[in-house]
Amino acid sequence: MAATTISYSGGLSRLKKQVLYGADRIVTITPGATGDASYDIDLRDRLIYIPSTAQTFTLTLPKVDEAMGLMFSIQCYLCASAVTLQDNDESFDFGGDYTLDATNDNITLYSNGMKWIEVHEDIA
Repeated sequence: MAATTISYSGGLSRLKKQVLYGADRIVTITPGATGDASYDIDLRDRLIYIPSTAQTFTLTLPKVDEAMGLMFSIQCYLCASAVTLQDNDESFDFGGDYTLDATNDNITLYSNGMKWIEVHEDIA
C-alpha cells in the first residue's frame, strides 16, 4: 500500500505526517526547525514515531471515552527537544503530562474509557 504524506502547520513550523497501512496507522511526525508545534493523535493512529526533534512540541491524546479499548504507542528516537504528551483534561486520575526528551523515550497507553493506563513506560 502506498504511503500518503500530509503537511500540517503548527505555530511557525511545519509538521510532516506520513500515514501507512490504512485503518490502524503508523504515523511518523517530523517537526520543523522553528516554533512550537502540536499534533492531535487520531483514533486510527496506533504507533506515533518521532524520528528526531529540533524544537518542542505537544502531542494530545484522543478523548479517553472515544478511545475506549484502544492502545497508543509513542516512540521518540532522537529527541533533542521536549515532546509533551497530554490528555484532553477529561481522563480520570491522569498521571500528568509526560515529557519525552531523551533518545528512545517511549510510552504505551491504553484507554479503558475512563482513564489512560500505562501499559509500558521507558522515559529517561
